[in-house]
Amino acid sequence: MGLDRRGGIGPGHPRAPRSLSRVEHVGIAVGALELLFLPAALLAHPHVSMVLHDFVHPPHASAAFLTLLGANVGAVIMPWMVFYQQEAVIDRVGADLTSDRPFAPPG
Repeated sequence: MGLDRRGGIGPGHPRAPRSLSRVEHVGIAVGALELLFLPAALLAHPHVSMVLHDFVHPPHASAAFLTLLGANVGAVIMPWMVFYQQEAVIDRVGADLTSDRPFAPPG
């Protein structure tokens, strides 16, 4: 019933890794295409000293800009990461969400 010969999760098990869906393939393709920005940046022949200086001393590092940056990280990245981590823990641990203590050690 979905277990492989070593007693692990096999292909027929409900928690077995599934193949990538069409949406995931599109996401991977878009992410791979974003890597084209690196050669495009190098083809622009930037001054290395200016890039390093602006990396250490950002030109827009005012208090308002840093507040906006922190607000974007807090509003966009953090909630996504919470849900991502929750799903990753459930996939790895195989938590039983119907019990009162889903992460209790066995036994």
